[in-house]
Amino acid sequence: MENLKESGYINVDRHVGFDLDTGELILKDLAAFHAVPLALKLKKPEVFDEKVRPYLTKFTPPDPPANGENGQTMDSIVIEMLQESDKCIPHVSKVRALLKRTKEIRMIPPNEPFATVVHGDMWVNNTMVKFVNGKPVKNKLVDFQVCDYGSPATDLFFFLFSSIRLRVLQDHFDDLVKFYHNHFISHLDKLGCDIAPFNYHNFLEEMRFATENELQHSLIMTLFIVFGKKGGPSQEFNHEEPLDLEKMKREMTLEAKEKIRFMVQVCGKKGFLTHRITNACNLFTIQKTSKKTSSNLAMNERDGNSGNV
Repeated sequence: MENLKESGYINVDRHVGFDLDTGELILKDLAAFHAVPLALKLKKPEVFDEKVRPYLTKFTPPDPPANGENGQTMDSIVIEMLQESDKCIPHVSKVRALLKRTKEIRMIPPNEPFATVVHGDMWVNNTMVKFVNGKPVKNKLVDFQVCDYGSPATDLFFFLFSSIRLRVLQDHFDDLVKFYHNHFISHLDKLGCDIAPFNYHNFLEEMRFATENELQHSLIMTLFIVFGKKGGPSQEFNHEEPLDLEKMKREMTLEAKEKIRFMVQVCGKKGFLTHRITNACNLFTIQKTSKKTSSNLAMNERDGNSGNV
């Protein structure tokens, strides 16, 4: 196993994040990471199903730590923080609705044909960069323990908001999404895939799907981990003990607050917070109910009771 540090690769300071050049270098690699297995799925589905898909097990995050006093949670801290910003207030109700349904949303299967191998934890600490004369020249993605089968937009969403500097996002958010998408479809095209279904309009729909899946992950990670104290997160979460919410609030930095407020403003302005998940969740519930009903019908028919379910 290669020691990347000996080869000149380093982790960038998570409190600083990536500048535009470094962000684009990593996005090139991320686009390839997503596109190559997707091309395999499209061109040789039987190989993908046999050699890749069985190893992509759904990662189920642990339940949030126990509630603090007065029933407060980490989500409620986030909502409180957003309500302090006039620009975020119009989006708070939609954010609250998404946070309440995070578990249910994560049960919804990814959209086809976009679904591919995803990293699942694509942030500044899980990539190492090599710099020459201060310029980024190479990058290595690391830590693949929660790889999954999902939307490539989930990795992109989490990476951008957790790891790119706020000033860069403010000036180049749309540019970075387009940059990633251009490299993504370029790889698919070179590998002989029909790129029409993967056009930019459809990819923005994937970004909406990513918002539904990654919003809580991104908000909590950015607020308490990315900008947490060096040497570890701002608080070691003990799932058996109530949260020390006051301590967590005191340790939150202005940079973290500004970052999550910008995240919510962008998602709100672009329509990523719309309640598409309501229909998706209902459809998923209907599908599960339909399967159960079909099973009951089959059992009843077998027992001679086809008229009564």
